[in-house]
Amino acid sequence: MSIITNRTFKLERPSWVNDPSISDEDKRLLIEELGMGGSYTAADAMELQDDCFYCGQKLKIPYIYWHGTSDKNQSKRISLHRECAYRFSKGILRDADKIKHFPS
Repeated sequence: MSIITNRTFKLERPSWVNDPSISDEDKRLLIEELGMGGSYTAADAMELQDDCFYCGQKLKIPYIYWHGTSDKNQSKRISLHRECAYRFSKGILRDADKIKHFPS
């Protein structure tokens, strides 16, 4: 789970670039041979949506982003306005409370 803010889109270097416990040779291999030293944003690792899962309206920062997988290892993502996340979570809690009384 993440809260998407303006910082999510800020370019940053990988933290290991300045880590003294990683040898210069390992850093050289990572940067020159594997191309892993470039700047990136946290959003680069996400597949963000433009619309809210709950209401379908355009998302505005800040918003909530959830990521999981299905039983077939397919990626599933949900993005929600903060108000919609509150309503959605209340509904899930209500339904979870009801279902625990159903016979198995």
